[in-house]
Amino acid sequence: MTERQPAIDLSRQQFSRTSGDLAVIGTWLWNEDQETHEPALVIINALNPRAFKPCVVALSAAYKYDDARYCAQVAGALAGLTGSDSMQTAHKIALLIEDSLNDLLNMPPNPVDAVVVADATVAADGRKRSLEIVDYVPQQQV
Repeated sequence: MTERQPAIDLSRQQFSRTSGDLAVIGTWLWNEDQETHEPALVIINALNPRAFKPCVVALSAAYKYDDARYCAQVAGALAGLTGSDSMQTAHKIALLIEDSLNDLLNMPPNPVDAVVVADATVAADGRKRSLEIVDYVPQQQV
């Protein structure tokens, strides 16, 4: 059985900005099906991060937010999740997403380190070869 990991780790940030009581964070989203990370925007309450579930915009879906109608529709729905149905909150969320899309597109892949987890020696055709088996682990945030 493999160990499950959280989909987002807010301790690993490429960038962050706030607008009033909302914050947007550029981090990496774990895609369990593809077993890889992808850049993502995460919108949280800046004053109380546990006030509502984080709203996530993955790089693979970023193109949808270029459509003003789609962005406004999603921002309105996200405003409801924050506990506010106001147009002002929806507008603030839409602006946070819009202002952060370029940063999202320019985010690097998830930074990882190669760690040797095993050594192997293989003998084939009378020749010996040494191999290292590596695993890729996320770099620690400094």
